[in-house]
Amino acid sequence: MFPRPRLAHDTVFVGISSVMKILVAHNFYKMPGGEDQCVATEVAMLRAHGHEVTQYCMRNESIDSMSRLDLASRTIWSRPAFHELRQLFRAHRPQIAHFHNTLPLISPAGYYAARAEKCARRPDLAQLSSSLRQCAFVP
Repeated sequence: MFPRPRLAHDTVFVGISSVMKILVAHNFYKMPGGEDQCVATEVAMLRAHGHEVTQYCMRNESIDSMSRLDLASRTIWSRPAFHELRQLFRAHRPQIAHFHNTLPLISPAGYYAARAEKCARRPDLAQLSSSLRQCAFVP
């Protein structure tokens, strides 16, 4: 892959590394879709440009073995995701936390884990590409 040519509006910071530490969190669907492919493409692109990317991924296949009550509970607050993400934030100290799909297994607990560790410049960065979050009453 060829490097992107420098554009007139690019900002160059002398003495500051342009490599960033990024944590990407995503809850993969049972049937792979466009959002799943978007995550894979973005991670590959970021790594190709020299950024250090740490991924935290959950897969919806695991919900088959959960009771409805457990699934509802984890959708509201996932204690395992909260603890696992806090450990990742402590270990990798990302500058950006990029959340894609967080439901049902990561839950809003992912955002709170980023904030609790105070390691990301913008711990609330989220990509709102899921129509379920944009339109709550889809028939």
